[in-house]
Amino acid sequence: MSISKKKEITSIGIMSGSSLDGADGTLVSYEKCTSILAHAYHPFSDSLRRNIDKIRLSKAIELTDFCKLSSDIADEYSVVVKKLSDHSIKLKRQIDVIGAHGQTIWHQPPLYSIQICNYARLAHKTGISVVGDFRNADIANGGTGAPLAPLFHTAAFYSPEEKRSVINLGGIANISVLGKPTLGWDIGPGVTLIDSWYAKHNSEGSFDIYGKWARGGKINHKLLECMLGEAFFSQEPPKSTGQEIFNINWIEGRIRESNVDISAQDVQSTLTELTALLCKKTIDKFAPKTDALYFCGGGTKNTYLMERLAEVNQNTKLHSTKKLGIEPEHVECGLISWLAVKHILGEPVITHHITGSQCAPKILGALYPAVNHLAASRA
Repeated sequence: MSISKKKEITSIGIMSGSSLDGADGTLVSYEKCTSILAHAYHPFSDSLRRNIDKIRLSKAIELTDFCKLSSDIADEYSVVVKKLSDHSIKLKRQIDVIGAHGQTIWHQPPLYSIQICNYARLAHKTGISVVGDFRNADIANGGTGAPLAPLFHTAAFYSPEEKRSVINLGGIANISVLGKPTLGWDIGPGVTLIDSWYAKHNSEGSFDIYGKWARGGKINHKLLECMLGEAFFSQEPPKSTGQEIFNINWIEGRIRESNVDISAQDVQSTLTELTALLCKKTIDKFAPKTDALYFCGGGTKNTYLMERLAEVNQNTKLHSTKKLGIEPEHVECGLISWLAVKHILGEPVITHHITGSQCAPKILGALYPAVNHLAASRA
C-alpha cells in the first residue's frame, strides 16, 4: 500500500540541540491525532562535542573534517533509529520515514542555514528514507527558516476554547501564540547561554542540572540590563536567531561592557534570569490575553529556571505540555517527524505568519530515499 493511502503513518523524528549532550528521537504515529509511541536517546562523545564546538566557535573548518563530522552525526543518529526500530518491531509497525533535523552549526537568513548531517548515509545505514534540511526551503521562499515549531504546536495543541501560547525552551527559546493564524518567532537565548557558561566553568557535565549552580548565585541587575539591551530583543517579529550571536563571546562582551566585578556563578544566575524575563516580556507585549502558557523543550528540566518563570509570570497559568498529552522533551522530535510526514504526503505548509515567507505554501525538507524502502512504500 502506498504511503498516501495508509490510514496510519509511523515515523521517527531525530534531532540534536545546542547543548550537544546527544541525539533524541521519537517514534510517532499519525492517524486522527499524534501519538508518541516511544522515545530514545544516545549521548554524544566528548570528542564529537568538541568537534562540533570547534566549528561553531571558530567559524572555520577543513572540508575533510566537515565531511567526517557530517557522517559521524549520521552514525550517531542511526543508533537512535536502531533503538526506535526495535520498539516498532515489538509494536508490529512499519516505519514509513525518518525526519532528521541535523546539528545546527550556522543560521544566516536570508542566505542559508546549515544543519549538518549526512542524510544519504543515514538512509543507507537504516534502510529507511530520510527527510532533512527543513529550513532552507523556507529561506528560499523569503522566510527566516526558523522557528518551525509553531507549525507542529498548532497541529498538536491548538484549542478554540483556550487562548494558549507555547514556549519551547531549547537552546534558543521560541514562542507560538496559537490561533487562526498562529504567530511564532524566536525570543532569544533559552538555555544555550546557560549551558555554555556552565560548561566553561565546571568540569562535570555540559549543563547546569536542575539549575543548582545558578540557584546558589545572585542576579546582577547591572549586567542583566546590559544584556537586555541586545538589539535582537527589540526587533519586531518575524525573527530568528542562533548561536552565531548568542555564545560565550556574547556573554563576555556584555560583562566587559557593563564593567561589573562578578563571579562566574553570579553570571549563571543572571543568565537564567535573562531567559525568564525575555519570556515574560514577550508574553506581556505580544500575547497579553493568553489564558495558559505551556512549556516544552530541554530547558523545562532546569528547575530553577522554571521557578523564575513562574515568579515573573504570576498572572498567567503555567503548565508543561505534558498536560496536553506530549512530554516536553518529546515535542521537538515530534515536530521533525511531523514535517517528514508532510513531505512524503506532498502536503505543503504555510509559514508566512511565522517566518515572514511569501504567502505561497511550500513543501519543506529534502528527501533522501533508501531505494528498497521507497520502492516498498510505493507498492
